[in-house]
Amino acid sequence: MGVNFGSNCSAGSDWDAWWASYKPMIVHYASIAERSGVDMFLVEHELYAAAFKCNDRWVDLVQSVRGVYSGKVGAAFNYFILDDGAQEHTQWVKHLDAVGVDIYAQY
Repeated sequence: MGVNFGSNCSAGSDWDAWWASYKPMIVHYASIAERSGVDMFLVEHELYAAAFKCNDRWVDLVQSVRGVYSGKVGAAFNYFILDDGAQEHTQWVKHLDAVGVDIYAQY
């Protein structure tokens, strides 16, 4: 499965609409995590398409989460993060404390 790295994050785009709902939700949950004493908060978990889109918005989201949450901030990816070129399009992960990779073995 190839990764579609294309992105249109301009005002009025579908990704702009997605971010308009995703960011407030994640920041809200991060504030709940802070009040609850949670050790680590994930800003995303296996969001295949979104992880490669709008790098600047991911950086902004991580900074916003850090504004309300004092614990470790991370993300968990599926195996696609290991695809050729994926790391080039997920530079925002450098702003995290931890990154996990979920790999489900098929037997």
